[in-house]
Amino acid sequence: MSEFKEIFEKLAAPFPPEDIQWRVGSTTKDKTKGLALPYVNARAIMERLDSAVGPAMWWDEYRPVERSKGWICRLTIQLDPAGGHVLGLERSREDGADETDIEPTKGGISDAFKRAAVKFGMGRYLYRLPAIWAPLRPAGKSYVLKSYPTLPAWALPGGSGWPDSSIRSDPGGEPPDASPPESEAQPSWSPAMLKVQDRIWTASSMLELAKAVEGMDTLRLEMTEQETARLRKEYTRRKKELTVEVQ
Repeated sequence: MSEFKEIFEKLAAPFPPEDIQWRVGSTTKDKTKGLALPYVNARAIMERLDSAVGPAMWWDEYRPVERSKGWICRLTIQLDPAGGHVLGLERSREDGADETDIEPTKGGISDAFKRAAVKFGMGRYLYRLPAIWAPLRPAGKSYVLKSYPTLPAWALPGGSGWPDSSIRSDPGGEPPDASPPESEAQPSWSPAMLKVQDRIWTASSMLELAKAVEGMDTLRLEMTEQETARLRKEYTRRKKELTVEVQ
């Protein structure tokens, strides 16, 4: 299935710097520096889907979250190169987001779409960046970055998308939660481990991070000691990013 491998490699490839937007996370007490958090804008994701699978080969659907002001996005891509809608070759991913303060419905739908795209590998490499503290300037009642950080070579077009190319999951073949191919540098991770790891990587709050590891004790029966140790390391790293101590 080399065609499918190529599709997922295209989806997961780093975006051009102009497609990356930045927001401010935690700040220092004196508000001179802030944690720079990158994300891919929705337009760039649409263009990536168009180029990787074709404009007519993907679609998005939305439904409101019950008892909450939020939206769930179901993003589907057609993996049949011939466009014949062969049974079993459609793959879907879902994720949700709360409505935003500005343009609540539009913002919530856009955020849900971007989160669903991450589950297909789009922009996931941004979660592997180290914590970046950057100078701030006041903007009304809040603060914005004075300038955008420079991304490392591995996070630019043509880069691997991994800070250490010897430890990586292959985005090709089956959907991103499939086991990576065997290689001399990396063991073959179990689907259970990859499922939890993806949830940890994409957690954008402490609540989401806590939900990411719910039920891990049960899943541990399906994982090796090496896999559980790796998940603990990834959990600790993501927790530090979300609750970095303000200097």
